[in-house]
Amino acid sequence: MFFDSTIGSSTVALFFNQNGCLFVPLSSGFQDVYGITCGATLGTFLFTIKKVTEKHNNQTVTCQAQYGTGNDLDIFVSDSVVIMVIIPLTSISISPDTTLRNVKRDSPGPFRCIATSRPLSVILWRKARNGQNIEDLASHEEQINETIVDSYLNYTGNEADEGVDIYCIGQYNGTHIESKRVRLRIIYAPDTGPSIQQIPAGNIITGDNLMLTCTVSGGNPLPILSWNCTGIKTNKTKGSESSYSVAFTVNKANSNMICTCSVFYHPVLSYRPSVHHLLVVFYVPEKVPIIQQMPTGGIISGNKVQLACSTYGGNPLPILSWNCIGTLKNLTTGIMASYSVEFIVDKSDNNKVCSCIATHIISLYNPIIQHTLIVHYAPDTGPSIQQIPAGNIITGDNLMLTCTVSGGNPLPILSWNCTGIKTIKTKGSEASYSVAFSVNKANNNMICTCSVFYHPVLSYRPSVHHLLVVFYVPDNIPIIQQMPTGGIISGNTMQLVCSIYGGNPLPVLSWNCTGTLKNLTTGNTASYSVEFFVDKSDNNKVCSCIATHIISSYNPTIQHTLVVYYKPFLDTARYISPSYITILENYHLFITISVKSNPYPMIKWTFVAQENIDVCNNSAINSTSTTDGLSSSSNISIEHLKRHMFGEYTFTASNVVGIFRRKFSVVEKGQSIFQSFVFVVCKSTTAVVVWKPNLNEGYPEEFYVQYTYKGKNNMSTNRIPRNETRHHMVYTVNGLHPDRKYYFTVLSVSLLGEFSYETVECFTDTDCKNHDFEEVTITNSGMFGAGIATLFVGLVVLIPATGIIIRNCLKTKNVRSSKSDEYTNIQRTNPAFTDEYSTLPSNTDSRPLQENTTKDYEECAITPDVTVYHNIDNMKSDNDKTHTNQGMYANIKA
Repeated sequence: MFFDSTIGSSTVALFFNQNGCLFVPLSSGFQDVYGITCGATLGTFLFTIKKVTEKHNNQTVTCQAQYGTGNDLDIFVSDSVVIMVIIPLTSISISPDTTLRNVKRDSPGPFRCIATSRPLSVILWRKARNGQNIEDLASHEEQINETIVDSYLNYTGNEADEGVDIYCIGQYNGTHIESKRVRLRIIYAPDTGPSIQQIPAGNIITGDNLMLTCTVSGGNPLPILSWNCTGIKTNKTKGSESSYSVAFTVNKANSNMICTCSVFYHPVLSYRPSVHHLLVVFYVPEKVPIIQQMPTGGIISGNKVQLACSTYGGNPLPILSWNCIGTLKNLTTGIMASYSVEFIVDKSDNNKVCSCIATHIISLYNPIIQHTLIVHYAPDTGPSIQQIPAGNIITGDNLMLTCTVSGGNPLPILSWNCTGIKTIKTKGSEASYSVAFSVNKANNNMICTCSVFYHPVLSYRPSVHHLLVVFYVPDNIPIIQQMPTGGIISGNTMQLVCSIYGGNPLPVLSWNCTGTLKNLTTGNTASYSVEFFVDKSDNNKVCSCIATHIISSYNPTIQHTLVVYYKPFLDTARYISPSYITILENYHLFITISVKSNPYPMIKWTFVAQENIDVCNNSAINSTSTTDGLSSSSNISIEHLKRHMFGEYTFTASNVVGIFRRKFSVVEKGQSIFQSFVFVVCKSTTAVVVWKPNLNEGYPEEFYVQYTYKGKNNMSTNRIPRNETRHHMVYTVNGLHPDRKYYFTVLSVSLLGEFSYETVECFTDTDCKNHDFEEVTITNSGMFGAGIATLFVGLVVLIPATGIIIRNCLKTKNVRSSKSDEYTNIQRTNPAFTDEYSTLPSNTDSRPLQENTTKDYEECAITPDVTVYHNIDNMKSDNDKTHTNQGMYANIKA
């Protein structure tokens, strides 16, 4: 059996030598790879590998023989052979594989040769010039593997080795093969770097043609040069010198440009020198200088200004100068030439021209730049206002206010705070601004202000104010106010106030009525008053207030009709019945009376029978009353007068001012009439005064006995309250002087007013010169009635029983009053009660003239003693008879 190690331990083939040579393949496909035959000699077997490859190198082929019968006793013999695959030397390679090899001078240059064969080859190195061997060279050889030999040669050359060939030879089984021959080129750099020559030399002016030539000598090979500048380039290398030039026309962009000549290539990689050339090109700036002012714009007078003249570019930079005097400063930096001048300006510098002069090495460049100064300064004065039309104006007029100010640079900008049509009238050296509008009363006292709205001099902000005085009339006509309001009680003072609000100036007021005039004008109200006393003749009097104004169309006249209240009084223009009437029984009694008053009075008629006069048992009776204007007429008519109807008939007319009362005594023919009386009985130092009070309609009443003698002021007693339980009053006056003639009277004070009895004379002496008391009693019989006894009792008590004769010092002619009319004034004198009478009825007030007769007329009603005189709060109607005790009239003087 044969075994091929390239395929492992598998048996390739089995031979049997029985009955000949028998080949048994053990695997299909082996016939194509192996050839197996039997030899001519018995027991010889031939094994052939049909195609030997590299994989068979160092592989084995084993032959194993078995002798026997095919059992365990058989003999086994084997032998192996190693296969060596031969590789012949066909070529030898050298590296670097170039025809020309650069080798640096005095620097080792590595070479390498490789030969592949089996068995290995031997490599030799040789140096030859022009095909002739010059020298065998020593090398270093290294076996890479069983087939490759690698040989190294480090050759250090010098300038003499220039052009020699280096190659290697491979020897194999007596044959040799040469490698490619490599020619040496000994490389070395020039000893110096390149240099540049400029034509023309020195500084150049823009527009000139320039050539730069770069040269370098020596070196192998000569260096290849390059330029970084653009232009026409020319290689001028010759001999041992490398030369390269560039030519171009210069401009200002080339100024300060660096043109660089560099060794673009040389085999000595470390030789890469370069040389730089700075171009200095003279050129002028593209533009003329500019002038900058700091601060910009107009300069406020008194401030500093700096003018800087500057220009960019140019080589060299231009030289700048100023024609203005000041502090000069060179501000040149980099590519900018700058030169400044600084000085303080005033208004004389306005429009001053400062010039900047530039000079350059290129003489064609010599511009002169001018700068005009604008100096801001304020006017010397503030603005003023002119009004058209001048002076005071009337509402509705068209007004123009013009604000002007002269001087200053620039002219101020003016403004108005008033609304209207505004017009700028600035011209020349004067700023003018006007506002026009139609004035009305709302513009009066309005202040229109013209202000400097803007001027560069910030401190110049004056303003001027203009006060508008507009004449206008009030919106309304004057009004008249009366104090007190309503009807005025005759005898009082009244005030009429004429007032009008608004207007400019205020209207001038005047009165057509005579009185005390008083100017009450205050603020925006014109007020003028007239004050005077009124009496009944002033009723319906017309007082006119006349208003005049500077605007003549305003001249209203306001009328005020006076309503004067006065107490009733007799209307003598009409028939009045006599106060003493005698008539027979069963006759027709007709009593008529007329009074004038304002307002209309309340009319009452009362009756007291003759036999009841002393006890004041009266009653109300019906009457008929009519009015005609301010006259009121009233009458009573009784048919068939009876005896019990004889007595005293009292007519009472009352209004808010006072009461008029007239008594009519109706007696049967042949009878005397009873009337009121005052008696005075004097002794040496005392006097007894007896009087009969009048009817007082139930109002509180008090009395004062007043007396005097010739050459002496009036004296008065303390108040004497009325005793309503008695119909006669008695009072004793003490402290009199004897033998003197005294005058006595009685003052009645009540809410109805004051009433003075007639004066009675009486002498204080020890002898009675007149009728004694008894005579007085007889003379006045029927007048005392039941009260005479009381009087006598009082007299007896008053006079001591010394036998002094009481004398009647009352003269007979003065025993009773000759007046039948009684007036009681109830004018108010207390201001606290003015309001209650502020709405007194006018003469057209329809008040009842006849009081209801069903009510009793309590003229003689008994009421408690009271001391109230001026408090008439409760006297609200004729029927209110209630009063309160208040001690508020303790010091009433005569």
